[in-house]
Amino acid sequence: MLRRVAGIKGDTPTMDEISENPEAPHGDSFGYHLGNYNNAVIRAGLEPNRTLRPDNELETTLIDIYHVLERRPSPQEVKDISGIHPSIFERRHEDGMTGMMDDLDIPTFEEELDNAWDILVNDKPVEAETTD
Repeated sequence: MLRRVAGIKGDTPTMDEISENPEAPHGDSFGYHLGNYNNAVIRAGLEPNRTLRPDNELETTLIDIYHVLERRPSPQEVKDISGIHPSIFERRHEDGMTGMMDDLDIPTFEEELDNAWDILVNDKPVEAETTD
């Protein structure tokens, strides 16, 4: 499948391009069976079209998007803003994107609401870790 699409396209297909083909297995299937998508590409005799993003780049991306939106982003927002597919976070962190944001202390909506309530009622924010 990878070699056939590469022959039509002229270069190595991305996982998203494979996933968009209704006749192809989902791109994640290649990673599931071979460890990651790049391993499947190499096994097919093709050149990977990019290297894996380091975890710190994924973390920085989440922090930057949080600062732009001024709230915790949804997986779709992360994909739309950064071009990074949410499945990448799922493969890198046992609890996915949500777990990575939790580890980075990016507050949930509920935590932000509690903090806003405490400011309103007590005129001071709740002591909480912040992501800078």
